[in-house]
Amino acid sequence: MNNIVLFMISAWLGVSLFFSFDVAPILFDTISPFLAGEVVSKIFPIYFGTGLFIFIFSILLLLKEKNTLNKLLLFFILNIIIFLAFIFYILPEAQILKHTNYNSFLRLHAFSMILNIVQIISSFIITVKLL
Repeated sequence: MNNIVLFMISAWLGVSLFFSFDVAPILFDTISPFLAGEVVSKIFPIYFGTGLFIFIFSILLLLKEKNTLNKLLLFFILNIIIFLAFIFYILPEAQILKHTNYNSFLRLHAFSMILNIVQIISSFIITVKLL
């Protein structure tokens, strides 16, 4: 089971890095910020929903391997909380704020970028510890 979880988390890590540091910046550099924001807002629910599924499914797969799960549970829970925060608070709030209070939107965006980096670092730690 460790190998399946390692594959899923490392694949998620790769997707996170690729999207965060390649796709999103290229979108915002290539097309208008408004259109890029619209594209990203359509991708994010799928992106964070997939991450949530991967991390919950990984915990379920690791239930038989208590020692491994105990060492990594904090990092899994951290990621799950971040995904839930994005899905149920940050994304809906960002949709409202970008049209009503752009300065608040920018602060929320900065906070979401920090959470995304925390999620990437946490995923990296899980990947390394599963090797």
